Amino acid sequence: MKYALMIYGGFRTFRYCFHQLLKYIHFDELDYDVFILTERLESQNWSEENEEIIRKMLGSKLKVFFYVQDIEKSYNLTENENKKVQEYYEKVEECKKEFKHIVDKKMFITDTFCSKLFYRVWLQNQIRIKYEQDTDTKYDWIVRTRFDIGFRKEPMEPRLDILYSKPTPDIYYCILGMFSCGSPEVINYESNFINSWCHCWNYYKQNKRLPSVFYTDDGEFDEVFFHYWVFMPEANIRCYMKDSKYPICELNVAFQAVRYWLVDQYKIYDLKNKK
Repeated sequence: MKYALMIYGGFRTFRYCFHQLLKYIHFDELDYDVFILTERLESQNWSEENEEIIRKMLGSKLKVFFYVQDIEKSYNLTENENKKVQEYYEKVEECKKEFKHIVDKKMFITDTFCSKLFYRVWLQNQIRIKYEQDTDTKYDWIVRTRFDIGFRKEPMEPRLDILYSKPTPDIYYCILGMFSCGSPEVINYESNFINSWCHCWNYYKQNKRLPSVFYTDDGEFDEVFFHYWVFMPEANIRCYMKDSKYPICELNVAFQAVRYWLVDQYKIYDLKNKK
């Protein structure tokens, strides 16, 4: 079988996390092609030295390594991202007006960078598709993730052994917002999330009701959940996939984002010296 590994975002805590990710997905044992879309940002731990470390870890399996700054003109990146950010602003303001009777501006959480992030997720997938077409390559599995996820507790599933079998064609395997894998069809659908961002608000405009996750088991509207999640990624991705024909299969919850200040705390769960 043939595998594509797509990695996006800054390097961040890759020195702690990246070898764990590669072991988790059986990188050395399986036939991977790797696609990276990242940024030259020192605030996200970019350096020439760190780039060289990553390149050595991936070896000949690394097929595409793009920096956002290098492809900005060829993909009209800034203009397209700014359009998505503007659309996000407009939807947020629509929501504030519609729910003005309950909106607490101090609690209402938004993140405009998510619009740029999801556009880059889509763009990276398009780059991978073009590579497939140009090289006549066909992938069985597509894996998408970031540089900064690792184990934050003892993993019950230290290896993703499902990768040794062909994916169930319509299953979306994921750790929401951080890691996903599945057939090309499923990951292509996930990548098109940018065209449904913000899904929860789009759903409301069509149905005059937010998705079911915004209501308690008794049917009461959950105002706290609304303030935290209506314009944030996790709830929107979950609802987007839930409303699709692709069932969600959530993977190992021990695999999570590891920030700089958490590295020392979670070193005991490092898989570096575990077989």
